[in-house]
Amino acid sequence: MALLICESVSKEGTFNSTNIFARYLSWFFNKEDGYDDTGLVAINAFQEAMHTLVDPKQTTFDVSSIEEKLSIETIAAISKSTHDNLDGYTAGVNGSHRGCVLSMFSAFNVDQLLNLAKMETTMTHCHPLAYQTTQISVLLCRLLMLQGANTKSSWWQELSSEISNHINPLEDQLQSALCDILGSDDDFEETLNCFPTNNKSKQIKRDGFSPHVLRASLFFLRKHTSKKALEYTNHDEIVKNCLEDSFLFAGKANYCPVLLGAFLGSMFGSAAIEPHITNCQCLDRVRIVANKISNTW
Repeated sequence: MALLICESVSKEGTFNSTNIFARYLSWFFNKEDGYDDTGLVAINAFQEAMHTLVDPKQTTFDVSSIEEKLSIETIAAISKSTHDNLDGYTAGVNGSHRGCVLSMFSAFNVDQLLNLAKMETTMTHCHPLAYQTTQISVLLCRLLMLQGANTKSSWWQELSSEISNHINPLEDQLQSALCDILGSDDDFEETLNCFPTNNKSKQIKRDGFSPHVLRASLFFLRKHTSKKALEYTNHDEIVKNCLEDSFLFAGKANYCPVLLGAFLGSMFGSAAIEPHITNCQCLDRVRIVANKISNTW
């Protein structure tokens, strides 16, 4: 889905929500690679769209024919219906997993990024916790891209400041999830010392609830790019150990490493990440669109 966002924005030259959503639906309806791994909320949204937009006799679905039937209002209605059908349980992390890529487009300034992050996430996930998690994620990705691989810089302090400046009010559950992770060295050290025993007040959780995934991702990022970074001889070692640590923690659900990978890629660049994604079945498409985007900076 992140790749579909990139291909859409690159081709359209702007953020076109109907085109992006049409690409999602074509991918899902045609059962292309990964279509069944989008999470409960997105699957419900796409199935709702199928009932609303698609002739039951159709067997193939192209982007242009789907897009003709879509409007911003239609997408909003589908998302709202999904939210209601799931009793408001739409605070999963799928929007952040896919939406981080928006930070790569130099044409979008920070205020635009935050607005687009909300628009993109709420195509499927209406809950404020979902879109605020995406907003924080794009803020961090952009911050890390501009800062570069400067592990001496306290990115957590800068992120905390950016959140205060741009996302106000921050949802309480996000505030509590991030206070120690983005807090003082003493606060973080206490949480670090509690891991992996995970006493209740300092717990790092494996589930897909967006504040929990963001908390876990930032925990591993800070763990391996602050004091522990002094143990490593190069950036590749940081990335390798950080990802392995998160994979061991996350298990099969894999919520945390996906978001963490976006942060590490933003900090260290594609060369540090590519050795870890060799099993990606659409890597050629990723390279093409990534090179196109990078040439705009």
